[in-house]
This record gives sequence, C-alpha cells and structure tokens, in this order.
Amino acid sequence: NRWIPQVFYGEIQEILVCELPDRRAFGDLAGKTRLLAVIRPCSTAGRDACNEVVCYTQKTQPIVQDIRTVVAVVGRVPTRGEWGIVDRSGGLLHPSFVTV
Repeated sequence: NRWIPQVFYGEIQEILVCELPDRRAFGDLAGKTRLLAVIRPCSTAGRDACNEVVCYTQKTQPIVQDIRTVVAVVGRVPTRGEWGIVDRSGGLLHPSFVTV
C-alpha cells in the first residue's frame, strides 16, 4: 500500500465526532475518537487550481471521509455563472489536528 496524492476539491458540510467502542472488532481504533468530514465534492475533473484556472458549476453527492485526508483549505469566487477555485497552498500547507 502506498499513498497516491490526488487533487480533490469539495465543500465541508459537517464534521462528525465518532467515538468508537472499546471492542476488539475495531482493532487499533478500539476506544478511540475519529473525526469524519461530510464533504460535497466539486466537479473539477481532478484539475489542480495551483497550476491552472479551475472552475466548476456542479457538485456531486456528499461523501464521508476521515478528516485527516483534508490537506488544505482553499477559497472560491463567483465568476460568470460558475465558481472559480482559489488555491494558493502550493502543496505547502498541511493542517494539524490536536487534542484540546
């Protein structure tokens, strides 16, 4: 198993706190808390807004992902009946999730 980076844009609609029971069936995750993001993906055909102008008009059905898959937060601006993605992360930003 190796990590293959992919460009993916979407709107985070909700963050869910999932407290897993301390049961053997959950393996290493038993008794732990996981944060899940409900994301509505934007239809951008995998294009990278760091390298080119990327606009979209449609979003797909919401999906649920481990919030650790979110590696940057970007913006969007309305333009001529579409949304343009503003991504200035350049692969340099990586969020940190800490216990408070």
